[in-house]
Amino acid sequence: MGRNSLFRIYKDAINPKNCRFCEQALVEDRKKKPKTKRVGPFSCWHMGEKATEIVFVGKNTWVSKKQETDYKLVNGKFRDVTPEDVFSRDDNKYFNFIRDIVDKTSGRGSVCVTNLAKCKVTDDDESYVDLTANKYYGNCIAKVFSEEIAGLNPRYVVLFTNMYFNEYLEKLLFGRKSCEDIGKRRTITVTRGKENRTYPWLVRKYKNGNKEMYMLVTRHPQRAWRKELKSEIVKWTQNPERIHY
Repeated sequence: MGRNSLFRIYKDAINPKNCRFCEQALVEDRKKKPKTKRVGPFSCWHMGEKATEIVFVGKNTWVSKKQETDYKLVNGKFRDVTPEDVFSRDDNKYFNFIRDIVDKTSGRGSVCVTNLAKCKVTDDDESYVDLTANKYYGNCIAKVFSEEIAGLNPRYVVLFTNMYFNEYLEKLLFGRKSCEDIGKRRTITVTRGKENRTYPWLVRKYKNGNKEMYMLVTRHPQRAWRKELKSEIVKWTQNPERIHY
């Protein structure tokens, strides 16, 4: 799938019917915090020019309300942030982390970097203040993110979201006919010298005939042992059904 095809999915999925719940939730939230507002929706951050092999997923955007209009509005529905050209920049540790992984796996041309929620809820115009409650995520995951992943049809999906949204994700098939969790453990132990750390690690397999998609849910790389976490993700793409004990 190319960028234009993905943008058509956004055009169809981001509509008044699908977004009505969030708009109603904003009205309720403004009763407690009158300055509450929505920032977005936004597109994915990066879309490779080849068929998508792997999708990396964060929670939502860090774009502030003041910065929102810096990005082109597409079809009157969402803003295109792909001109940021994230993989050519060295000033963002998050994208550098992803870049290091794809350079050892699928290559930059077959990767997509996106977010679970296409909007952010905030009460601050200037800075990154995130008030996006799970109710907003639940609606966007079901109505937009699910269509995005189904359309991209990747081999791997890596979510840097911890386990906060599993109750919404486990209800979806992303265009497949069945899914199953791989193993019973929900964590992985990484080692640095004599020290160990435990990180969330949930692997789910989706099937449609002989075609499979694997989803990994783990922690965000911020404040993680980056080298060790990157190594485990690379090994996972090589053998996604490897059980960790």
